[in-house]
Order: sequence, then structure tokens, then C-alpha cells
Amino acid sequence: VTGVQTCALPIFVSSWHIFTVLVKSRDKVYFGMRDMGINCNVHYLPISDTTAYRTYNSNLDNSNEVAAQLLTLPLHYSMTLNDVDIVCAKLSSLL
Repeated sequence: VTGVQTCALPIFVSSWHIFTVLVKSRDKVYFGMRDMGINCNVHYLPISDTTAYRTYNSNLDNSNEVAAQLLTLPLHYSMTLNDVDIVCAKLSSLL
């Protein structure tokens, strides 16, 4: 899908328990997908929002930028290729 960057790295083998992508307008896409009946999630918050790192004054701009774009798309064992096409089409319509 144009405008979407996958997070998979070719040097790792995924367990495929979730499928995360980066999108520039994550919140718009998240709510748009939900409005169209596609259950997406935001699994990862910026590390600077966690209790362990909140007190540090580190430069965590990269973490914040990635977290603001990270979206988890549906992925489960009963999805068909048609389901994948529907998710992709609806995702494309929001970008």
C-alpha cells in the first residue's frame, strides 16, 4: 500500500503475532479504519511515556516519532486473502 512502511526486517523471522506498519497520519487512519469496521490498535507508546524513562532527560525524538506513526493492522489465523485485500483497500482509501 502506497504511503505505508512495513516494520519487518529481512534479517529476522517474525512470529506474525501482530503486523505493524508506519503511517504518517496514524490517528486519522486508526479512527477511519475503526469507523469502517477494521479493528486496528496502537500497541507501543513512546518509551519516554513509560515510568522507567520519564525521569530521564534523554533525547528520545526517534522513539516519539516512530510511536506517533506505528499502527497494528489485523492479523489472525482465520484471515483470508480476500480479508487482506479488504484491509489494504480500506487502508489505501485513508491515505
